[in-house]
Amino acid sequence: MKTFTAILALAASTALGAAVPTPAEGSIAEPQAHNLTLVLGTDDFGEPVWRLLDENIPAHLQRRGASTAEPQPQGLVKRAAECHGNNRAYSDDCRTLANSIQYSKSPVPNSPRNIAYATCYISWSKVFSGEQSRFWAGAIDTLYDCTGGRAGDDHNYVSGVIRGYLPNGAAQCLSNRATGCS
Repeated sequence: MKTFTAILALAASTALGAAVPTPAEGSIAEPQAHNLTLVLGTDDFGEPVWRLLDENIPAHLQRRGASTAEPQPQGLVKRAAECHGNNRAYSDDCRTLANSIQYSKSPVPNSPRNIAYATCYISWSKVFSGEQSRFWAGAIDTLYDCTGGRAGDDHNYVSGVIRGYLPNGAAQCLSNRATGCS
C-alpha cells in the first residue's frame, strides 16, 4: 500500500507541474527504503524458509555472482562474530542477501525465523518485532569477521553467529542452514 501511495503521489506531483527532487549534479543518490518481497518456500529438508529470489533483489544492487568490495558498517560499535568451519554458505550469496535487506522496511517474519538467498541464510534465535534492515549490520560484520581467514583459508565461504545487534538477546546467524541459530 505504501508503494502504491508513493507512486500515486509522484504521478500527481508530475501532473500538476511540481518539481520532482533529483540529486545535485555530481552527487550520488542514496538507495531508497523499500519493502523486500520474500517468498515462503522450503529448504532441502522440507523446513519452511523465507526466500529472496533474484527478481526481488532491489534494483540498486548487483545480482548473484557479481562481486563487489566489502561494505563496512558506519558508526557501529564492532562486536566480533563467532565463526564456524561448518555450515558455510557462499559469501557472495550472503553479501547479496545482506545488501538487499539494508534498507528494507518490511517486518521481520515471526515464523520461520530465517531469510534465504541461494545458499545463504540469515536466521535468528528469538522472535522480535522490527524491520528486516535490523539484520544488515550483524550480517556485514559476520561476513567481515568470518571471511578474513579466522574460520579457515577459504574466503569464499562464511558461517558464524553474532550477538548484541538484535533485541531480546536474540542471536543472529549467517550460514547455509535455516535452523539451529542459538
